[in-house]
Amino acid sequence: MFSIGFPITSRCNLACPSCNGGRLTWNGQAGKMRYIDTEFFKKVVAKLVALYGNNFIFAPFSLNEPLLHKNIHELLAIANDYGLRTFLSSNLNVNCDFDALFASPALHKLIVSTSGMTQDIYGINHRCGNVSLFLKNLEKIASCKRHDHCKIILAFHQYTYNGKDEEQYEELCRQYGIEFAPYPGFFAPNDFLIPDCEEKKRALGVDDLTTQRHVGYLLSKQVTEHTPSARFSHIPCSMYDEGLFLSFDGQVEVCCLTVGMAEPCGSILDMDAEAIAAARSAAPICKQCKAASFHIYKQMRLNTAKSISGVMNRGRGDYLDRIMTKTTCFLDSNEYDAPELRGKGLYLYGATAAATLLQRILEVKGYTVKGYIDDSPKLQGRMVEGKQVRSLSDASALFSPDDLVVSCILTLSENGTERLKQGSLAGGAGAFATLHEFMDTYVTCAPGAQSANIRVAV
Repeated sequence: MFSIGFPITSRCNLACPSCNGGRLTWNGQAGKMRYIDTEFFKKVVAKLVALYGNNFIFAPFSLNEPLLHKNIHELLAIANDYGLRTFLSSNLNVNCDFDALFASPALHKLIVSTSGMTQDIYGINHRCGNVSLFLKNLEKIASCKRHDHCKIILAFHQYTYNGKDEEQYEELCRQYGIEFAPYPGFFAPNDFLIPDCEEKKRALGVDDLTTQRHVGYLLSKQVTEHTPSARFSHIPCSMYDEGLFLSFDGQVEVCCLTVGMAEPCGSILDMDAEAIAAARSAAPICKQCKAASFHIYKQMRLNTAKSISGVMNRGRGDYLDRIMTKTTCFLDSNEYDAPELRGKGLYLYGATAAATLLQRILEVKGYTVKGYIDDSPKLQGRMVEGKQVRSLSDASALFSPDDLVVSCILTLSENGTERLKQGSLAGGAGAFATLHEFMDTYVTCAPGAQSANIRVAV
């Protein structure tokens, strides 16, 4: 689903070392907190709907804290007037009327992030945050009455030091009826994309001791650097498939990874859709990223890491490192592929951006993708990358014993994944795998290899 990010406050109130926005705040480079003007917000929303219709996810956040805006309820009302589905993301270090927030029919999802149950642990990544306030507000939102279509998701950032906290939050979410979504923390932006400019590096806090220390807390350090490869430079970037990103001032960003690192493309109010697409693809940082296939390696590693999140604590320790190595081996060369995979037809479960990316890579490598499976009636019957989206029952009529179903729904729970597996196998598919299981089962690397494409940060 296409999404458009448009932050309604100019920065975040936290200074997380894993985030380029947080590091800008920490280093005093983010400027004074500003709040978007209601009339300007309405103009931008009207222009977005005129350009793209209203069938997109509207996300009024990007490296900022949206719930700090005192007129958030009025802005949600405007989004609702235009028929937009709105997603919000918050660190919950705010004072907010949550009952009024959830009363808005525009709000379809609230994602809240945390990394610790005590201040000592929480404060390592959620720097400048108050875990007591977070927990107090988490209890409040759990008790709020909300529309049936509105989901609350707790995104737990996994690091080397917070395994016990993860278990505590999973239990708390079970008590509150909140969806629990743990995933490995990662460093943004990647060193590969940071301009070779000392001023920019200082502003982004790349060389700060706290930043360097934080890199050491990552569960897998294999995603921190990239060795250029032209292998997938011709494959379209999933950032274009997934959405458009604006600055607080309504400037079109190249993508969500380039905030603070590249000049914006121009004002959304002065551009049409064709000019926006042309300006983004012509940006030097975009060309640099695609020429080195970083857009493929980075997103595929991240997707595979996220696919482990539904398996409690599975992503910790050696398993994640092994899967990251195998993911990169899979991308590097055909010589690592298991021969038995060649004879299989593949169905991708979930018509997601992750599935589209996997299809593009598989087809470059000579595999046969037969189609997509999705439970959403709105998607069934559509064509994605030249392949039809079917319900599981319709796909089952086409399954053969040689077919493999790969789940590309990245943050599904163990129970949800088991349901898809049993349904696929009962329908006649020969095998089923999540994305990380696909890498673990069907990809082999040279003995002792960590992959030539990855270097571990120190």
